[in-house]
Amino acid sequence: MTNLVADWTNFALLTGGAAGAMVGLLFVAVSIRADAISQSRAVSSRISQVLTIFLGLLSASLMVSLPDLSNVALGVLLIVAAVCMGATSVVLDRHARGCGAATEPLAKVLDVISPDLITAVLMALSGLGLILGLQGSLLLLALAAILGFVGAIGAWVVLIQPTEGL
Repeated sequence: MTNLVADWTNFALLTGGAAGAMVGLLFVAVSIRADAISQSRAVSSRISQVLTIFLGLLSASLMVSLPDLSNVALGVLLIVAAVCMGATSVVLDRHARGCGAATEPLAKVLDVISPDLITAVLMALSGLGLILGLQGSLLLLALAAILGFVGAIGAWVVLIQPTEGL
């Protein structure tokens, strides 16, 4: 069977580095607004969703970087990571929605689109494609990474909200 992952190590390095940097920046941003974030379950859930995206992308990058991993093994790992990411996102979304509706227009759009869940689904489809031996399966993982990083705008929306109303 052809190794479908061989040409993707640079992608894994770039995505993993970016995801790791974003985790660090998120921790800095959260520490700056810790007082406001700790007062709202909805805000802390939304921040946790963004962290879930970054950690999911970091995990996927590490998996792609593993040496001598078969396509099937990588596919299974990606599906497991995607299921964990998706389940976490659903739970956190329920916590956030239970605390009230989004008020900012961009926050409302992100509620409808749910980039964290779409990222997890694309990651799982990429893993399924690898298991089935489909060429270009990792393009879905690249799309998941792009959507995940763009979807992290949700952290920005949360962090710039005025303190009252949190």
